Amino acid sequence: MPELDRDSLPKGFRFVLNGSIPEWFSDQSNNNYLGALQVLDLISCSITGSIPESIGGLILLKSVLLSGNSLTGRMPSGLGMLSNLSVLDLSGNELSVLDLSGNK
Repeated sequence: MPELDRDSLPKGFRFVLNGSIPEWFSDQSNNNYLGALQVLDLISCSITGSIPESIGGLILLKSVLLSGNSLTGRMPSGLGMLSNLSVLDLSGNELSVLDLSGNK
């Protein structure tokens, strides 16, 4: 991935992503660039694979919109680290959920 200069990016910049979530997204060294991200809007982008655990490092996220993709696996526990998160939409994916029906 080419070097990004965060100061040269327009406020609220947008990039298009499809396929699986790339390795660089889950690389913590890139959080210098993604760390200011407040809205992750990847609705219906044909994304496959799992949500990286490192999403929990994006602590300023207020909205995570990943609906209408083909995401699989478990929801990462890193989502619990997002104390500013007010909107989470994972609908229309193939994520597994924890079955707590046997608990009392």
